[in-house]
Amino acid sequence: MLKGLDISRWQGDVNYASLAKTQDFIIIRSSYGNGYTDEKFARNRDGCRKENIPHGFYHYAYPTYNTPEAEAEWFVNVVSPLVAGESLYLDFEENYPTPVDWSKRFLDRVSELLEGYKPLIYLNRHTVQSYDWSSVADKGYGLWLALWDYDPDGTFDVDHWNLVAMRQYSNSGQVNGISGRVDENVFYGDKSQFLAYGVKIGDIPCEKIKIENEQLKLDKKSLQDQNKVLQDSLSGLNDLYAKLLADGKVTSAKLKQLLADQENLTKLYKDETDKSFKLDQELQKMTGDYVEGVNEIRRLKEQKFTTTESIVFFFRSLGGGSV
Repeated sequence: MLKGLDISRWQGDVNYASLAKTQDFIIIRSSYGNGYTDEKFARNRDGCRKENIPHGFYHYAYPTYNTPEAEAEWFVNVVSPLVAGESLYLDFEENYPTPVDWSKRFLDRVSELLEGYKPLIYLNRHTVQSYDWSSVADKGYGLWLALWDYDPDGTFDVDHWNLVAMRQYSNSGQVNGISGRVDENVFYGDKSQFLAYGVKIGDIPCEKIKIENEQLKLDKKSLQDQNKVLQDSLSGLNDLYAKLLADGKVTSAKLKQLLADQENLTKLYKDETDKSFKLDQELQKMTGDYVEGVNEIRRLKEQKFTTTESIVFFFRSLGGGSV
């Protein structure tokens, strides 16, 4: 059995040399939603690689806002290129009416992009027991179970999976190298088995998704170019109309008014286009920060506990922990 942690931006700047002395593995948050990357991802990945700490990457899902395929493609895009032995995980915690279907589609898409690789899924025991996950388990997607009994040697049972690959047994660990609390995990196997859950070949480039992303960039640039041509054309027409008016070639009062209205509409179109672009950028950033903060708080509030787990958590909180 191996002991390890899962970390994200919430752990700040960790000391990987210290972690390498006490931890057998680290699971790193790489991304969340569609378009958002954990701000400490690159630092955490590079630190684990440098210290040769076995590790993997997880993606936090927001199924209410995005399709599973879009999030899966973003996940793979963020973590590529991968190194042999690095494992991938879907972190599914949100309340959602059809979690099994959404998760399976996500896992299937990741598997398709990575030539058959089988990622794992993180679920709490309540979610596992509340739905029929056999379609996910039967297809070979392993389980990372969240069950906080604060005992790495604790016993438990779950439906659908014949075995649990890994379990998050605590949300309040304290270790050298990290300031503050951190999630603690146990992996039910040795180092070679942990690495076997990772990709089997090194430097997977994920060419398919990179090609798709490049096409999206080209499409966006094409639309921007078309918009510029339209704005230039309208500006050219306005210059022509202004010259005709200045030369006294236009005598009709009605036509003069139409030309004035045309010029005003052109300016309004340009102003609104610029505003829309800026607002879109600001909204994306604000949405990412807000959603991430709200769901980190909700993480504890929505965790479903058995009576025994609740009692254990309560007394540990009295001993210095916090919810």
